[in-house]
Amino acid sequence: VMSTDFFFFFKDGPFEQFAIQVKPAAALQDERTLEKLELERRYWKSTKTPWYILTEKEIPLVILNNIKWLYPAMRESSTTIYDQLNLYIHIFTQYPELNLIDLSKKIDQSYNSPIGASLAELRELLAQRYFIFDITKDYKKIKASEIKLGNFEIWEEIRHVSNQ
Repeated sequence: VMSTDFFFFFKDGPFEQFAIQVKPAAALQDERTLEKLELERRYWKSTKTPWYILTEKEIPLVILNNIKWLYPAMRESSTTIYDQLNLYIHIFTQYPELNLIDLSKKIDQSYNSPIGASLAELRELLAQRYFIFDITKDYKKIKASEIKLGNFEIWEEIRHVSNQ
């Protein structure tokens, strides 16, 4: 079984669709991997769909580090994390100048939580896209004012479906 990592559709732009395969740069030294990539390239060529290989070398280091930080939390999904949204929205407006790390420390101290507890919650909220931020900026440097609410309507729908 072979698969392509990402397939994009666009309404506007030079292409209506294109495909991306993501591989570690070291994997491109493996003969079997190259054979499979060649099969994939030929398939996409036969469909007249642009196809690209992307490695960590093409991704800016800040973005790569942000993804590495967020990725493990994408798999976590506690049902109570959603209930923390209003608390964090309120705290973001109270301390807009604080960066994510300092803000988390302040929250942990204020609520007598173990150090890192609120950072773990914020990480999950960001990974699950309840909150969003500019991924080109190091997560340790983003300020509370730069964290925005994600697509709230979609999350409300998902929450209601999961409760039924």
